[in-house]
Amino acid sequence: ESAVITSFHLEPVNPQDWRDFQPGQFLVFRIPVAREAAGESGYALRNYSVSCSPDSTRYRISVKREAAPAPGLPDGAGSCFLHDRIEVGDVLQAEGPRGDFVLDKGSDRPVVLLSGGVGLTPMVSMLHALASIPDRRAVFIHACENGGVHALRDEVTGLVTTRPGLTAHYCYRFPSERDKAEQR
Repeated sequence: ESAVITSFHLEPVNPQDWRDFQPGQFLVFRIPVAREAAGESGYALRNYSVSCSPDSTRYRISVKREAAPAPGLPDGAGSCFLHDRIEVGDVLQAEGPRGDFVLDKGSDRPVVLLSGGVGLTPMVSMLHALASIPDRRAVFIHACENGGVHALRDEVTGLVTTRPGLTAHYCYRFPSERDKAEQR
């Protein structure tokens, strides 16, 4: 999706275990981790927002690879496990969907979807739902470092062209020369 964000498309091993989700909800993953000091292994729980349309028949999570912020500190256990070790066909342990941060589909009030960095994932799912609700205005505003790390831009841009009343605005903290040339 970008220089630092990868999407993972997931489906239950048993199709009967599929659970519908509301735009904005997340899945809880059980990530194997080593406890180096004790020489043991265990699990860490990590939450990742579903970033696809609620009409999808698979879940999509879009995860930023979180490398160690400084020497001597560990890499992000969940994100690096997914980015570095997961291959097509691997089985992950996840629960959900969960969470109350969801789009109010019963309202007709305008919506502002405001995000930064990888925080756009629940907003993209909400925008998918809003694209299918006629006459409900929505503004998608996203900020990140530059176009190289801007995930799902083409998808969002495509969604806002599906009907009147949807708009998107992007803000780059450090636009690249390409961003400036393309006025992104």
